[in-house]
This record gives sequence, structure tokens and C-alpha cells, in this order.
Amino acid sequence: MLEQQKRDIAQAMETEPELLPFMSELLADFYELGSSPPLIVDLIKPLDLPDKARILDLGCGKGAVSIVLAKELGFQMTGIDFFSPFIQAAQELAQAAGVEKLCRFEYADIRERVPQLSGFDGLVFASVGGVWGDLGQCMKKLRQTVRSGGFLIIDDGFLVSERKIETPGYDYCHNYEDTLRCLSQYGDHILKETIISDNDMKDMNRLYMERLNKRALSIRQAHPEMTACLESYLKNQEELCRLMESDLKSAIWLIQKA
Repeated sequence: MLEQQKRDIAQAMETEPELLPFMSELLADFYELGSSPPLIVDLIKPLDLPDKARILDLGCGKGAVSIVLAKELGFQMTGIDFFSPFIQAAQELAQAAGVEKLCRFEYADIRERVPQLSGFDGLVFASVGGVWGDLGQCMKKLRQTVRSGGFLIIDDGFLVSERKIETPGYDYCHNYEDTLRCLSQYGDHILKETIISDNDMKDMNRLYMERLNKRALSIRQAHPEMTACLESYLKNQEELCRLMESDLKSAIWLIQKA
């Protein structure tokens, strides 16, 4: 793996390159990385999508959303992620779920792949962040992968405080009104919005940190030389959790391409 690629992957995973070999173990307890598959099923199920609709899952992680949509709705899923251990896990989990023929997982940089993709009936862009800038710039790229009348599910967030966020990966966020303008600036229609409640976010963050700390302790015992790196990562994750509980609101939007 090239050094620049390592740095890009580490940045996307909010860690340092030195910790990448341990990320699979550190995140072993998390099958659902990003959005909640049941929430996405609830959004997509009522839509008038064709049988075996083609859905693109960008930043698919371990394939949780793709596998659930394939299993419950029979969709043909294409999942893309930049971290090869996640792609391997997704392929194994799809086979275990009996949907390997409906799910194709690809190891690639979505920044390079998205311009090559088009004609999908729908797209899931869940907790990937500002890959191309703010949501407006991301929408310009994402909507090109979907046919006219197709659907985009965007899982992201918006600012609820006046404080300017300078945290890398979150500095692209706008307030609520500007976020909606970014999502609809090309004439697309926001059909539904689900905002995650404060209590739900706190519960998710608490469980997340409990599991993360337990895994980090195990790694630290086996690899004491990684202690400083692990502590830095955990501190960063705690700060991000506080950010999501104070300055940001998480939300999922269902959008129909004009």
C-alpha cells in the first residue's frame, strides 16, 4: 500500500496510519458502521422501485446496509469501500446471509470510482462525510450516479450551535437551512427527513465508547507499544462524540433526483 493511500485511509477512519493494522480488531464489535440498516429499509421500502433495483452503497464498511437491503428487499447491491479488511468482511457476511449473488463489494477509492458510475436506481451515502467538500459539492458528484427519478439516501448532519467547527472531517457542516439548500440545490426533492434524537445519540455514543475501550484494552495488553496511539485515538473519538451531542445533529434524508 502506498504511503499516500495509507494516509488517506487513516484520515477517512479518523486515525493515524500506524493504527491501521489494528483497526479491524478495534472495530470488530461493530457490524453496522455508519447508518442504521432498519432506518434505511423503512425509508426505501415504500418507494416504487423495480424488482432487483440496483443500489449503490458508498463507504459501505462491512456491508450491513447492502446485506439487509438485499435480504429484505431483493435489491442488487454494489458496495464500495476504501478499507480492504471491511470489503473482505462484507463478502463473508453476505455469503453467511445467503445474499452473495445480490451483493458485489469492491475495494476502491470512491473519489475515483464515482465519476465512472451511473444509472443506479438508488444510492446510500451514510456517514461518509465531506469527501468532495460540503453537502452541495458532494451532491453534485453523487447524483450523477443515479438515474432521473432515482433516490438518494444521505446520512449526515447539520450544525445546531453558532460555534465554527474546525475538527477535520466535520468542518464542512452547515446550519440546518443551509444544509437543506445544499441537498436540494440541483432541483432534487427532499421526500423525508429523520433527525436522530439527543437521547438516541447519547445512547449510541455510550455503547460505542464502551465497546471501543474494551477492544483497545485488549490490543494494548498484546501490543503495549501501541498504547500512546490507542489513547490518542480514544481521546479523539470521545471528543467527536461530545461534538455530535452538542454542536451537531445527525439526520437521514431521502431525496428523489429531479
